[in-house]
Amino acid sequence: MNTYKVTTNRLLSATLLSALISISVLSAASLKAADATTASSTDKTVRLEEVVVIEARTSAETMAPFESSLDAVQPQSVINLQTIQNNLPPTSDYALIANLAPSMAMGNTNGPGLNESKVSLRGLSDGTYNVTFDGIPFGDGNDYTHHTTSYFPAKLVGQQTIDRGPGTAATIGMATFGGTIAMTSKDPATHASVIPTLSYGSWNTSLENLEVNSGILANGSSLWAGYQYMSSDGYHTFGTLMRNTYAVKYLVPVGKNAKITVYGTYNNIKFNNPNQTTFTLSQIATLGRNFGQVNYLDTAGNDYQRNHQEKHADLEYISYDSVLPAGWEIHDKIYTFNYNNMSHESPNVNSGPSKKDFGGQVKVNVVRAYGTYFQVSHEDNNGIFKSGFWVDYQHGPRYNYYYDYNNAAAGPVVQNDFIDLNHTGSNNGYAYNMHFWTNTFDPYIDYAWNVTSKLTLDVGLKYMSVSRRAWGPANQITAPYNVYFTQSRVYSKALPLTDLNYKITNEWSAYAQFAKGMLTPALAQFQIPNPQLSQVQIQTTTNYQVGTVYKTKRFNADVDAYWINYNNFPFTQQNPAGTSTSDVLYYFSSGAQYYGVEAEGTYYLAKGLSVFANGSINKAVFMDSKTAIPSVNHSTGLFGFTYDYAGFNTSLIAKYIGPYTVYTSLPTNPSLPLPATNLTAIQGGYTLFDYSLTYGTKLPAGYFIKSIKARMQITNLFNRDVKLLKAPNATVANQAYTPLVPRGVFFTVTGEF
Repeated sequence: MNTYKVTTNRLLSATLLSALISISVLSAASLKAADATTASSTDKTVRLEEVVVIEARTSAETMAPFESSLDAVQPQSVINLQTIQNNLPPTSDYALIANLAPSMAMGNTNGPGLNESKVSLRGLSDGTYNVTFDGIPFGDGNDYTHHTTSYFPAKLVGQQTIDRGPGTAATIGMATFGGTIAMTSKDPATHASVIPTLSYGSWNTSLENLEVNSGILANGSSLWAGYQYMSSDGYHTFGTLMRNTYAVKYLVPVGKNAKITVYGTYNNIKFNNPNQTTFTLSQIATLGRNFGQVNYLDTAGNDYQRNHQEKHADLEYISYDSVLPAGWEIHDKIYTFNYNNMSHESPNVNSGPSKKDFGGQVKVNVVRAYGTYFQVSHEDNNGIFKSGFWVDYQHGPRYNYYYDYNNAAAGPVVQNDFIDLNHTGSNNGYAYNMHFWTNTFDPYIDYAWNVTSKLTLDVGLKYMSVSRRAWGPANQITAPYNVYFTQSRVYSKALPLTDLNYKITNEWSAYAQFAKGMLTPALAQFQIPNPQLSQVQIQTTTNYQVGTVYKTKRFNADVDAYWINYNNFPFTQQNPAGTSTSDVLYYFSSGAQYYGVEAEGTYYLAKGLSVFANGSINKAVFMDSKTAIPSVNHSTGLFGFTYDYAGFNTSLIAKYIGPYTVYTSLPTNPSLPLPATNLTAIQGGYTLFDYSLTYGTKLPAGYFIKSIKARMQITNLFNRDVKLLKAPNATVANQAYTPLVPRGVFFTVTGEF
């Protein structure tokens, strides 16, 4: 089959369909607006953000859905509020936002923002890069992974930047190693307003969101507050969820040159978690591609799900920012965050989707963190000096015990009386039971020297020291068990970084970067009992990157190339002698290499119409053997258009996720060739189209409603049936696949009072 021809036909069909939809709705109003609008009154063109404001969008700089900066020192994609609010469903999470950038890849299995999404960055999995909110790195306390439904839904995000690299010495986080997905919060508006949003769509998905702005108060302060409730049945059977999110931000000036910012957010989510999302073709044919779990009734006829989770998460900070005389500045942020997860999961581990065995597990994973990030800086004609430190303390309990669901009285409530003490390989019913403590200290110094008016040389050094300790009656490794074990280790590394930025012209710059990254081993890794692996080493990267950025009103583009040496590459294998699926073996290869090229650009045509595209070629191989690292997409791409004029916004976005390689297994040392018995398969690439249509208008003065905006969004426009291969098998019907969601339609109305 000619893939290029099929893709081209789909693009032409999508373009025609979206054009017909748009023209039918827009033509009369647009022509009328065009007749009434002259070149001297273009400032009356409305910009469709969370509310309608007066701002022209007449250039690539204002319409680009993603862009870099002329001052960039590493590859980056900045995604603005305009794109987040108008081109993505309101239920979206930060993973869906990040998926717009090159080298980012994810699959949606329950609906947009309706399941915990895992997005990869250049093939690096979640947990090997930072995710930050207003500069605060957050995540699990055990392995630095993230849970997209538990923090910061898209409507809390004002802007998102994807940095594909370790950054500068001042970049903080447990995993500067791979890069950073950086979210920033919305600032309070300068005028008072109340902004309700109502949304409804596929799979009985509803969202109610309320935002309040105080405007500028008498003391110069301002406040923004938001509340959101979201519920959905989900695409998977019995994959329902309910979530409440609260947030508040308060800014107050202190004198003429300082301000204090107070921010807080709390998120509570309850959802049924279809633990098994990967099925063989024969199971899909029998159960359906949207099978999640079945509805269980206890002996009294009460209806509840065996697989369900409840999570509470919060993040709060107080920051102080001050501009001092002679070019000096002080910035300090004190924060805390919490992630509290109680999960009923993994029922029927040994019986698959037949759902006959009611054995399961209860897992509790909690982390509470406290930290501060302090920086002093000085800027003059010679350059910018920065120095400071990051201190972070984390603690939490972690336990997982086997639960006897065969006892109907156990019910959905955790009761220790129903721990399955007879579970093979358990320690009094526990898979593991422990507390952990992590202390991080990260001082740094950085200087960006203006060598000439066009050339800037940045040199920095950070010293990262992480102390990890675990204690408890049952270790996380299945065997051997230690009675009240205790383990502690300190991981530290000096990380030098240097980069160059050269302004070729006022519209064109180039950069080069050399940087070291570090990742502290996860708790499960540093508890490895194997004698030969008792001294687990930190994972490090050496990054070499070059790129160029070009920006004019008509055309924005950036291109980069990267090479990453990854040392002490960890991977896991199922223990062939184990007694449960949670029994895995941890190995470390000598290393891996990641390399590729990336590009993105936006071209403004005329009268509110722009086209955009990005793409990447990504390679990842184990060192020595040059075997492709499994599940790393070989390429990504995105293309589409946006039309924004006289209050209307319509867009078509097509995301291409390239092929990847999967194996039945890897050798204990993947730096050696694959065994002859190994099966290798390639999952082909696929493209999904999303369409959005929005209209917003400001109402005449004196109306109770100041402005109103309505939008429709269609995900997977052509309803493609995509099943991702996860494990090859000699019998095709027994190969394991994960189905992605079909077409979804969402309608949203937002007003401003």
